[in-house]
Amino acid sequence: GQAVFCALSLQKRLLLQVQRMTLIGYSNTQAIMDHGGGAGDTAAHLCTSIQITAVGFPCSVGDVCYEDWYVPEKNELSCLYNNKDAIPDISDSDYWSSTEVDEDSAYILDFSTNSFQAVPKNSLHIIFRCVRSVSN
Repeated sequence: GQAVFCALSLQKRLLLQVQRMTLIGYSNTQAIMDHGGGAGDTAAHLCTSIQITAVGFPCSVGDVCYEDWYVPEKNELSCLYNNKDAIPDISDSDYWSSTEVDEDSAYILDFSTNSFQAVPKNSLHIIFRCVRSVSN
């Protein structure tokens, strides 16, 4: 199995930093972007566009900024679910993962039942959380 560890939450409502031993979610998100799925208001595009400081504020000239955000893969999303009580503003909704089922669908995690489902990639009204990798 793959070890996934959740770390500290930023002072920003939609973002969470995760510590993990693999880069699957990051690689998945980059693949989505490379294959044209990262345009407009998609989760991949919005996550990879984030630039914030360590305390969760928008970047300004001279700030140390983080811009390596991505859509979590299934195991990272499960980590978020397992720690949802410690994450601000998380809800019992469906959350996108960056894990594909096939060319036309991807997995979502239902945070009210802790169950994965395959849904069409063009499904609306599914929310997402952006994450980034951190080291000790």
